[in-house]
Amino acid sequence: MNIINMLTSQKEVLTSLLEILNKERDALIHEDIDDIVEFQEKKIELKQKIDDIEENRQEIYGDKRLKEILESMKGQNRQKAEKLGSEVEELAAEIIKINDINDMLVRQSLDYIRTMIDFLTPKKVTVYKSTGKVDSSAAPSSVINKSV
Repeated sequence: MNIINMLTSQKEVLTSLLEILNKERDALIHEDIDDIVEFQEKKIELKQKIDDIEENRQEIYGDKRLKEILESMKGQNRQKAEKLGSEVEELAAEIIKINDINDMLVRQSLDYIRTMIDFLTPKKVTVYKSTGKVDSSAAPSSVINKSV
């Protein structure tokens, strides 16, 4: 597999990943757990494809960066590879941006859940009597308690 084929494959996988991340963002906003789980599985599959492409690139070109590989190319192949490389970089930047937004949405949801749990669960109130023993009549303060 030559560098142009690798970059083309990488571009296709990254484009798919970007689509999944955008759909995941919508699912996070609408709190659609089933879709979120489905998208997570798809992201794992796409990451494996990216890893396979990178492993193949390293087998053929070693630790050479794209710029070094391009130096040995000429003509239309070089131009095509440069264009693909640029497109891959743009996709990667967009993926990082969308992934950061999704991460923020997940953290925001988690903070909300923690706040609600703290609000709804009783706080342990420890009051000591003058004898030094715990006063069991002290009522916990919360919206919901465990009494029946």
